[in-house]
Amino acid sequence: MNKQSKVQSLGEEIANAISHGIGALLGIAALVLMLIKSNDGYDIFGSLVFGISMILLYTMSCLYHAFKKDTLVKRIFKRFDHISIYVLIGGTFAPLFIIAIDKPLGWIYLVLQWAIISVGIMFKAVKINRFQVMHVILFLGLGWSGLTLAPTLIETYPNVFYLILSGGIFYSVGVFFYATRFFKYSHFVWHIFVLLGTVSHFFAIYLYIL
Repeated sequence: MNKQSKVQSLGEEIANAISHGIGALLGIAALVLMLIKSNDGYDIFGSLVFGISMILLYTMSCLYHAFKKDTLVKRIFKRFDHISIYVLIGGTFAPLFIIAIDKPLGWIYLVLQWAIISVGIMFKAVKINRFQVMHVILFLGLGWSGLTLAPTLIETYPNVFYLILSGGIFYSVGVFFYATRFFKYSHFVWHIFVLLGTVSHFFAIYLYIL
């Protein structure tokens, strides 16, 4: 695909901005609901990390797509948009590591994952348009690293496992549309799959972890 074919139309960008603007509002609602349901400090901390990461990603994505192309502000929000993908991955797993997994193992998982996430964020911050294949591999690898928790989750939180798995499938299918963009509004379709993945993970945490 050449560079020109990657340029999105005004209609596409409006759809992209609206879809993730709605996601930001849903993220705020999700955070409030999780905090209301939280019973202790671990619940509150896990809810805050996950909720804020949702709000951050969808807000940055909405703003990135809302501004006119080839402007400084759009380039700035593009950087934050890409960085916030890493933040959401870490934020999604945080409640699992903090609440659902026995300590200190959960905290070890948390630290290791955020160490890898920090490397990805550093590369995005410095060279946003380079190492694209590496970032896709990191996004998928970090997301599917949750399979290492499968034995524990299947035994203690089977519904959580299936919802987390469903969310991972939604994200992964969405990556196909993000990477190929072989038809108009492919990026918007990617946004819808991201929303579906986040909703699946929210229900896993809200219904069964908190």
